[in-house]
Amino acid sequence: MQPRGATFEVIPYMDARHYSEMHMAKCRREKSSDRDVWQELFNQTFM
Repeated sequence: MQPRGATFEVIPYMDARHYSEMHMAKCRREKSSDRDVWQELFNQTFM
């Protein structure tokens, strides 16, 4: 496998949920076409 240069930061569960909820609110405000995809991902991750 070749390294791709991606790095990830581990953040606490509640912080991750908070950031996700903020992103979902932004998608709703801006009427983003990706909103349904993000909502499904949120539900799979946090529900």
